[in-house]
Amino acid sequence: MPAGHGLRSRTRDLFSRPFRKKGYIPLTTYLRNYKIGEYVDIKVNGAVHKGMPHKFYHGRTGRVWNVTKRAIGVEVNKQVGNRIIRKRIHVRVEHVLPSRCQEEFQLRKIRNDELKAEAKARGEKISTKRQPEGPKPGFMVEGATMETVTPIPYDVVNDLKGVLLRGLIWSTAKEEIDLVRKPRKPDSDVDPAAGVVEDRDGIDGGFSSLDGMLQWAIGNSDPEKLKETAQDVQRMSSDELKMRQMEIKELMGKLKTPSDAQLMQIAIDDLNNSSLTLEDPNAHCMNY
Repeated sequence: MPAGHGLRSRTRDLFSRPFRKKGYIPLTTYLRNYKIGEYVDIKVNGAVHKGMPHKFYHGRTGRVWNVTKRAIGVEVNKQVGNRIIRKRIHVRVEHVLPSRCQEEFQLRKIRNDELKAEAKARGEKISTKRQPEGPKPGFMVEGATMETVTPIPYDVVNDLKGVLLRGLIWSTAKEEIDLVRKPRKPDSDVDPAAGVVEDRDGIDGGFSSLDGMLQWAIGNSDPEKLKETAQDVQRMSSDELKMRQMEIKELMGKLKTPSDAQLMQIAIDDLNNSSLTLEDPNAHCMNY
């Protein structure tokens, strides 16, 4: 906050002249005529210190109420508290410009007089009052078809199948090579010439992660069958979808395993319970 509170405090930029507007003052400023009742704009010229108004009136519009030898009397409205006071000040002509606030009104007034003269020549009577813009005119829509769109209930099974279908393009050659089945060597009791190989359901090495299991499921599934199943699910009604969701929730509840906190609580209970033996350490875990 600045320390000064004088009449021209905080006016370094306010009273500065515009870019490329510095220099001598045009003679039009002194030769312009002002009449009582005209509107003027107060614009302080920083090059002239005499007759300079207070910074409050800079940029204000007022009405001329007096014309003197070197100054113009201007009447400006000033709000003080909850009331508006008409302030009369004298400002030198260097700090005053003709206002354009009445320009549009004067042009509209001339235009209205011309319209009235033309209407009078035709023997008509018109109104030149400005009317607010009304609502847009109505219209009929033809050839349109109505379509009702309703939300589809979320189905986790259908969503999972969609993920599987989209995941077909993400399978890589490396993962497919890792998941190739290895044929079992023929047993001693089987004829080697026959070349019979027993097929196993397992995969050599197992799965290192859930991602590998998902890729194996994608690689060993039939896309056409998945698409047919997805279409069948989409044709199901809302009641059937709700029943399917309830079945999935029940299945997930049965397959739910105890959390780390529950397992820790079970271990603490086992340590506190001296009746349990070391031969049966999973006695509590079987209940979950």
